[in-house]
Amino acid sequence: MQTTLKAAAWAGLMFAAQAGATTNTFSLQADPSSIEVAPGHGNTVTISSSVVSGSAESISFSAHGMPANVTATFNPASVETGSSTTLTIAANSAATLGDTATITVSGTSISDAETTTVAVRLASYLSQQEWAAFAALYNSTGGTEWTTNTGWDFSGSGPSGTECGWFGIQCDTIPRVIGIELQNNHLTGVLPDLSAFSGLTTFDVYGNSLTGSLPTSIQSLSALTHVDVSSNQLSGGLDMLNGLSNLQFFGGDGNAFTNTLPQLDSLPNLMGFSVQGNLLTGPMPSLALSPKLVYLNVSANYLSGAFPSLTGLAKLQYLYISENRFTGAMPIPPNPTRFGSGVVSLCTNFFAPIDNRQWDALLRLTPWYATCDTDTIFAVGFGTPPFLQ
Repeated sequence: MQTTLKAAAWAGLMFAAQAGATTNTFSLQADPSSIEVAPGHGNTVTISSSVVSGSAESISFSAHGMPANVTATFNPASVETGSSTTLTIAANSAATLGDTATITVSGTSISDAETTTVAVRLASYLSQQEWAAFAALYNSTGGTEWTTNTGWDFSGSGPSGTECGWFGIQCDTIPRVIGIELQNNHLTGVLPDLSAFSGLTTFDVYGNSLTGSLPTSIQSLSALTHVDVSSNQLSGGLDMLNGLSNLQFFGGDGNAFTNTLPQLDSLPNLMGFSVQGNLLTGPMPSLALSPKLVYLNVSANYLSGAFPSLTGLAKLQYLYISENRFTGAMPIPPNPTRFGSGVVSLCTNFFAPIDNRQWDALLRLTPWYATCDTDTIFAVGFGTPPFLQ
């Protein structure tokens, strides 16, 4: 009987000891619990831990469920319960805009394992300034009536992360706008200030119904390589092109540009320049500092004076200068073997009738100036521009 009582008492003591024992447990929290990451960039989340019961233990972290081309790292990789770590979620440039995922963050100790989640969306955010410039472009050129305006949405108060997917827009990974291509899209009205697009390399609004002049802010866009505003109703001068040292192509055919040509020798990377069918006057600027020039078209304007030297333009293959008022001797063609049939047009002009076998061969005409107007009266009645009458 006594032995039985002792056994019962011992069992009771053991039960009480076990009942009083505390298991070490913890919890995890993510702040913020939802983030957006731009391709080529990263974003951070603080993962905090708290002791729920028992004592602090070392927790190690891992993450699962990332979208393609997205990685997750922890700094530090382990902490004592009650401390926090920084989770960095990074997307490389191949990550797909619009992808979403719920990342599971796991914390593991000797006694416990807990999780928390972080919602991730791959989005690209522009600056507020670029977003506002988009709104100005949309509103000033009749955006609601564009042929295509897919994605152009200003219902919010700022960038939504979708802008780089809007119709006609290209961005880099910063992100900044690098391309605006809205050709043949029924743009009307005038172009607004474009200076907010500091990374812009391509601006193409060919084949619309734009009026007014080119914005002077173009001169501040030093990254520009390609500008095409042909086949609109634009007017005014082209001085804003001066000094755009990265510009490779400018197209302005079929507008009503006036005044003189820009300083082409301030555009050292220029490869193509075309302003056929405008109201430009004055002399042809020097081409001496445009060694990369391949294509030049200034036909059907009111340019005058002697045509500048073509010396040093070894890459020139296309030369259209007809229907102007050029006088004097036509300069020697550079590297004439690069020219092909139909890529040279020199008349009507007032060139001196000085024969040159190289121009004869290029034009397949002897003498090359046979269709030029050496009597100072334009053949086909090409007269004084309206604004000079």
